[in-house]
Amino acid sequence: MSLSPVVTLSGWSCPASVLTPLAKDIRESYRSLAIDDLTDCRPFTYALDLLKHLPAEPTTVIGWSMGGMIALQAASLSPDRFSRVVAINASPCFCAKDDYHAGVPEKALRAMIQQLQTQPTQVIENFHSCIPEHSREQTVAHASQLPTERLSAQLQWLLSFDIRQALSDITCPVDLFCNPEDAIVPPDASTYLNQHLPHSTLHTLNKVGHAGWMTEIATLSRLTRSHQRDAQ
Repeated sequence: MSLSPVVTLSGWSCPASVLTPLAKDIRESYRSLAIDDLTDCRPFTYALDLLKHLPAEPTTVIGWSMGGMIALQAASLSPDRFSRVVAINASPCFCAKDDYHAGVPEKALRAMIQQLQTQPTQVIENFHSCIPEHSREQTVAHASQLPTERLSAQLQWLLSFDIRQALSDITCPVDLFCNPEDAIVPPDASTYLNQHLPHSTLHTLNKVGHAGWMTEIATLSRLTRSHQRDAQ
């Protein structure tokens, strides 16, 4: 198995610890980050800030959801810093466009941003309902402590996120994982990534929903470690 360092990046409003079980399975030594660790309300610098957090040597970066999108954007900016990207339920373009149908409706995301201003607890609980019950209390508690304006800025970033034109710049291997019936990042987004990334492999997991992967850690770990060995 590759001895490259492992860095994980969790999804919107989630603590760094959600990816810890997977990171531990892949490598004993790792570093876990939450999106909130990257920047202080400066969302357009997420990818650059992630690069600052990486070790000097090429690194395996595992990102879920928004964390996977930031990892892919960082890999397009500086591909030599990555030995591999593992993108779980990530998207090249979060909102649907006339020429891209694997995103969510922009009006739905704007409605979520608006509701966050008046009913933050409800928005957080709605989003975290996808988290398995054994972890949900922890993730909701973490999200509830984050400033609403920061959570809103992160969602605003998703409104404009679109790296479709930069996918060919990602020259490192990419493992893509998606779950069926994901209402937040449709599985077709991973299919699009697989079709347009130079070196990618797509794995469809069994559990449904945006956080279904959390109950399939052994499968994720086995497939990721297998590809690392193949790359040696």
